[in-house]
Amino acid sequence: MTIRELPPAPRSLRPDKGHMPFGRYLGEVAELDTKRWDWDVSLRAPVPPRFSQRKSWTFVGALADELAVGLAIVDAGYLGNAFVYVFDRRTHALVEEKALKPFAFPYMFAPTPHVAWALSAGKRRWTLAPAPGGGWQAAFVGERLEVDLRLQGEGQGVSTLAPAGVRPFNFTYKRMAMPATLDVRVDGKPLIGKDALGIYDFTLGYPPRQTFWNWAALVGRTASGQRFAANLVASFNNGLENCYWLDGRPAALGQATFHYDRAATLGPWRIFTEDGALDVTFRPEGKRAERIEAGVVASDFQQPFGRFAGTLETAAGQVAIEGSGLVEEHFAVW
Repeated sequence: MTIRELPPAPRSLRPDKGHMPFGRYLGEVAELDTKRWDWDVSLRAPVPPRFSQRKSWTFVGALADELAVGLAIVDAGYLGNAFVYVFDRRTHALVEEKALKPFAFPYMFAPTPHVAWALSAGKRRWTLAPAPGGGWQAAFVGERLEVDLRLQGEGQGVSTLAPAGVRPFNFTYKRMAMPATLDVRVDGKPLIGKDALGIYDFTLGYPPRQTFWNWAALVGRTASGQRFAANLVASFNNGLENCYWLDGRPAALGQATFHYDRAATLGPWRIFTEDGALDVTFRPEGKRAERIEAGVVASDFQQPFGRFAGTLETAAGQVAIEGSGLVEEHFAVW
């Protein structure tokens, strides 16, 4: 199999000679300034796109043999949203806290992977920011949960700039299988999660008013012990962000297909790519689900977490892969 190397990321999102630099790139885009689009009411928007169209979020996860932890902060324009969950894989107990907050972010908030995010609601406070020395530090303090999650900045990230129909673009930056440290307390009781691997997902863009996607974030090892990760998306971003990592180095994957029972998302999921490079079976152990109806915004979200096993084609031949991960089904009107 030929490894599809990624070209280096462009410096900015600005069009070159009128053309957006759509594609999949190695590393970060340095300039993510969206002001030129945020206030352009000619973009089929009755109010500035900063509120009606621009969406951004940052999600971090950590998967250990004992725990699955996820934390997200979302700026959906009119509405801010945040959640955090801790799933004990030994007892299958799930504890989560969440919040919705209208206009939770300043109108000039300029999201990037390198600014601090924060959302507070009552006794609950979420924060996520770059960590000294690289990586990211996320924290939550709430009614039942206390979470401190650190992702070490190892490996290389992948930037994707994808078309969004009549809207300007959608951008993502993903980095997977980073060593992670966890400090978790549930009702004051500490939970241990050793040798965790982390997931980082940043998204900024102008997705269609109605959006659907499947997503998978997988972290684990090959049979020979190499650290493995994959980011897979279907029905969104034209499959451009599909890629895998071996020992922190990414390579491109083809379009992904997700086979599962939408009426029973805790059943097995088969996920494979059209280039034949990756084929895995994912078996959920639990899931977080949420349905939101808040005026002009609606969301139907399911995120099972569990274990996977399968195969990956590399330049050296086919290798067995296994580990832990998240899969997702999300329909949004925003």
